[in-house]
Amino acid sequence: KNEQDLTNFVYKLGAPMFDELLSAETEEAIRNFVHSVKHDRVMDLKSSLAISLKDDMNAKFNKFGVLFEAVNIKEIIMPRLIKDAYMGSTEYRTKIKNQVKTHENQKLQVGNQEDQRLTELQMANNKKIKEMSSA
Repeated sequence: KNEQDLTNFVYKLGAPMFDELLSAETEEAIRNFVHSVKHDRVMDLKSSLAISLKDDMNAKFNKFGVLFEAVNIKEIIMPRLIKDAYMGSTEYRTKIKNQVKTHENQKLQVGNQEDQRLTELQMANNKKIKEMSSA
């Protein structure tokens, strides 16, 4: 950006330390972000993670004259155990949703049958009343 940023980078940080610090800070920022969201949302939040990571990195590296303009997250790899738990909870939620839909459908069918039965009884009752009043 300017000469002072260049001086800060060269004399306060340097390329070898930049690599180390970048690696450590990136891991910490990702870890903090992942711990702040539910496991089932991690896979859906690449753009949020990138924005959060960029902001964190800029805050930590600005004093060394480094500015990150963009962060690109190409892939998220979850440990097998967490991935299995994620898949299990997703399957469970899907089963629950299907069960709720089935229950609501059955409830609607019972309600419709009862409404139909009530209408039939009312019609039969009205017919008997007319028969009695005409007799």
